[in-house]
Amino acid sequence: MKKGRKMNRKGKIGIVAAIATVLLIAAVGSASAVTVIDHCSFDANVEGEYYVLGQNLTCSGSEHGIKIKADNIVIDGYNETDGKYYWIDGSITNCDTFWSGVLDKDGHDNVVIKNLEIKNFCMGIWLKGDDSCSGEVLNENYTIENCIIHDNGIGTGTDMYTDGIKLHCVCDSTITKNEIYNQNGTGAGCEAGGDGIFLKGPKAWGNNITWNNIHNNRKGGIFTKMKPKNNTISYNHVWENGQAGAGEAGGIILRCKLCRYNLIAYNNASDNRGGGIFIGGPNNTVRDNNVNDNDWYGICLGRSDGSWYNIIENNTICGNKGIGGGTYTHSGIHIVEGAHDNKLYNNTICDNSQYDVYNKDSSTTGDWNTCSMCFNYNDTSATGCCLYKCSGTGPDLVVIDLHETWVVEGSSYNVTFTVKNIGGENATTVSNTSVRIVNNTGVEVHNQKYQTPALNAIQYPGNSSTWEIGPFGFTNAAAPHTITVCADIDDDVDEYGAGDEENNCSEDVFGAPDLVISLDCA
Repeated sequence: MKKGRKMNRKGKIGIVAAIATVLLIAAVGSASAVTVIDHCSFDANVEGEYYVLGQNLTCSGSEHGIKIKADNIVIDGYNETDGKYYWIDGSITNCDTFWSGVLDKDGHDNVVIKNLEIKNFCMGIWLKGDDSCSGEVLNENYTIENCIIHDNGIGTGTDMYTDGIKLHCVCDSTITKNEIYNQNGTGAGCEAGGDGIFLKGPKAWGNNITWNNIHNNRKGGIFTKMKPKNNTISYNHVWENGQAGAGEAGGIILRCKLCRYNLIAYNNASDNRGGGIFIGGPNNTVRDNNVNDNDWYGICLGRSDGSWYNIIENNTICGNKGIGGGTYTHSGIHIVEGAHDNKLYNNTICDNSQYDVYNKDSSTTGDWNTCSMCFNYNDTSATGCCLYKCSGTGPDLVVIDLHETWVVEGSSYNVTFTVKNIGGENATTVSNTSVRIVNNTGVEVHNQKYQTPALNAIQYPGNSSTWEIGPFGFTNAAAPHTITVCADIDDDVDEYGAGDEENNCSEDVFGAPDLVISLDCA
């Protein structure tokens, strides 16, 4: 028994020692080695390695910065030992070859790129799968975070299809907290250069693009094509993107007719030089975004062959200018003919320079929206346009350009004035404008109403009406005359504009002595 007990004790000690050894090996094995990146055209080819920059790198203008050649690695621009963030400068002058700051053309997985500034390459970061995404070259579980990617695609090439981050056949990845700006390029098609983030491919799914600042890029802030689906684009600030000649340009652009089942939420896609948000495919949800003050449109469902069954809800879409964009010049929500079965709910669509909702497809439905000017659209609960009306955007009649001219100087004169609708809605009824003239003794020279036609909103022809009336007698003894002109004197027009009925009148004093000082310098 004693011998047996002794043997058991030895066995227990051996097991404990073995476990300790295994734990030690596991602990050592789980701590990745650290390798310093100290030159351009660097091959990151050791699986499990942690790579850090050891200095700023200036490349030759004809080489890549870092080439990803292994799985499960980290590329970090922050060197903890130095306490510094480092950059890579491509020094590119001609993008005849797509030299990239970081390149993965072999389809690696579980890679992190962070804290890295990349500038003056053709591509900032290029994850390049095969053309159809049908083979093994597919990037999965990438993370790109806290990088600054700017001024790429600056060169003299004619086919500069260059971008800040180009994701070709990338899935289940996260692009977050990056600053991406000043990407240049050429062309006007889907592959044209100058996007902040470009997402492409039928296996580009399950990606999360969130909390990025993306601005001043030539074409799109975020641009997708070739069937990407089930991606989330959220909490990004996307502004001042888009230039003339760049094609479909602006903030967030889902261009492909098969860009589907994506969520576009909580973004600020405002102040772009193109459009705000373009949806080319079906079954996308666009909600809780601010899409304001873009040069073209706010939200466009612009493909008759794909912009179907989308839900547009809880967005603020205001102040879009409608001054460009080719076909898509109507500036709030623009829905083309054939873009069927889209739904609009709870959006605020106000103060857009043309229509708030411009709808060319009869299958569009929605309710509980706030807007003022619609083309071919009514909320389900409204008889005209939206259920709720924008504050201060209805018809608003004012009197402008009130002045007098002599018919016979010192004896008679005419009065000229214009009534104008400066509001965002048409005045659908005629109204009366009063003209009252009183001389300096309190005697009425004239008091009469003039019928004013129904005037269109300020953005359309027919928004004003001008009169010249008279002549009215004048004597110096009864001078001056006070002329008061008031539009909509009987409140026939239900005005919603700024000032409501309080800004209808204009007054002028005519014939007062004209005193001058004459200096005799003789």
